[in-house]
Amino acid sequence: MKSTAVLDKVLILLSALILALLISGGITYQSATMKLEIAQIDAFAWIFFILTYIRQKISGEFFPEEIKIFFERLLTTKNILPISVTIYVILQTAVLYTRFISFHANAYDMSYVDQPLWATTHIGFLYSSLSVNNTYLGEHFAPILGVVGLLYRIWNNEAVIFLFQSLTLGMGAVLVHRLANAYKLDILWANALSLCFLLYQPLRAANTFDFREDNLFVVLFLGMLLAWKKSKYFWFWLCIFLSWLTKENAPVFTALTGLALVITSKKKKNKVHAAVLTVLSGLAFIVINQKLTPYFSGTAGKTRFAFRMGEFGNTTGDFVSYILQHPLVFLSYIAQMFLKKATIKYFAVIFIPFIFFSQKAPKFFWIALAGFCMNVIIGINSIGFHYECILIPFLFAALIAGLA
Repeated sequence: MKSTAVLDKVLILLSALILALLISGGITYQSATMKLEIAQIDAFAWIFFILTYIRQKISGEFFPEEIKIFFERLLTTKNILPISVTIYVILQTAVLYTRFISFHANAYDMSYVDQPLWATTHIGFLYSSLSVNNTYLGEHFAPILGVVGLLYRIWNNEAVIFLFQSLTLGMGAVLVHRLANAYKLDILWANALSLCFLLYQPLRAANTFDFREDNLFVVLFLGMLLAWKKSKYFWFWLCIFLSWLTKENAPVFTALTGLALVITSKKKKNKVHAAVLTVLSGLAFIVINQKLTPYFSGTAGKTRFAFRMGEFGNTTGDFVSYILQHPLVFLSYIAQMFLKKATIKYFAVIFIPFIFFSQKAPKFFWIALAGFCMNVIIGINSIGFHYECILIPFLFAALIAGLA
């Protein structure tokens, strides 16, 4: 098509460059007078996504014919999904274990979670000498880690939890594939979205940031959304219950999901489930954050959230009271957080691949956006940690629903 001839050549060139970087890992040249590095895929991928969106607006098709033919052959390769997941798991586990044995792990974060995992089968349930009251539950409400700790009975080596984490996140690609199928996307799109999931930088960065319970949110919330789409209510509620056992912030996201589903559901049965979810999530949040976590920590009201927002008071109640008494001061503080250059970059890295599809599936996109705002408020404005894991399922659900 003449109207997109130049654009098509640029897209073909970008495709070749991205594939070359994926295969080779990029190039680095350094001398006494200069340094050249071409290794990061993301900038080229952002440009690629934006140009495909522009092309779709011009011609009605996202990709040039040459790219479509190439990727059709690639994405129809037999067993492309299990092969991709296997490669992902092997590479991610190897990176995690290599970082650990070469003393490049984050000493505090790694020991902070690893000790209670190991101690569960050797000393006591989630015992932690680093946490208040000598229990990890005094820091984060994550009893599900007690089950993960049983892995040390199988293999008494940190490699077992690294393998478990990579397998868990790798299985997210399978759930993305099934969610795409549930939305009636064809096999090419289902395979493509699964590969995009495995390549998504915030996911890979979270995987290689040692071991954290937040990573479990990826499969639990993808499983929740898949079960909802297929009307499998038992699995829907099971994923929700397990998420509440994963971390104290989970009920916030299940409540937002419930609200979104109440608004958008057409069937009466679905509306009832969604309404019940919203109410129960609110109750779960109160019980976990105002009763259970303070009980285990021995410091009533001094939750982890209150610790992060310490400049507004010593407890969650102090924080709420400060907002009510000084709303303009608090809003000014929040505005400053969101206008930082690092925050804008943080938003771009996470959302650019999805933002063009948000108008087609706003209910999931807005949940992810709310989670992003929560991260920024507590001082997170860069990837490389575990805080994006709770956003990823909703972003890919928005992408899939938008494409459908």
